[in-house]
Amino acid sequence: MSDVKTSAPSLSADALRSEKIAIVSVVQVDEVSEVRPPLIAALERVLHATRPDLAIVPAARVATALDDSTERFLPLGYQMHGAADPAWLERAKPAIRPMARYALLARVEAVKVRHSDRVDAAPQTAGQGLQVTGRDVRVGVSLYDLDTLKLVFAGEYWGSKEDAIGHRGRRMRRSSGLSLPDGPLL
Repeated sequence: MSDVKTSAPSLSADALRSEKIAIVSVVQVDEVSEVRPPLIAALERVLHATRPDLAIVPAARVATALDDSTERFLPLGYQMHGAADPAWLERAKPAIRPMARYALLARVEAVKVRHSDRVDAAPQTAGQGLQVTGRDVRVGVSLYDLDTLKLVFAGEYWGSKEDAIGHRGRRMRRSSGLSLPDGPLL
């Protein structure tokens, strides 16, 4: 599911296809920076799979272009406030703009973990007990135009995933994933 919070009139699908999007970072509320790499990898994987028409500059390339302070404090401010600090975004612009017109930051707003026991309904294992762990995630995404340093898109996305373990230790995975619409951005 998704919810578009902000979308500037100047932002169009054609503009996104003709310009590149730099992945600056993916942060999680109340977490340390060490959790970012798998979150960034997941976002990049989802974007490449669902929107192959968009040119993405990977976060690793963006990070190497930024000075140390900007690379630390731009994501930290976004993690704390859910918006990029204008001063840090302006400081990042000379490094990122030669690579891309847009800068994307994402923030994992909430994660809910569920546990339950179920009976398997699959024909080959019907009636067997399953231990199911589910995870529901809500992610906020902000896209900034580096020419104007303005927020041009903000949206929220929800996804869920379930892992099940049968009585013989066999793992099964069911996922609704993060559904990303074909709208202006994602």
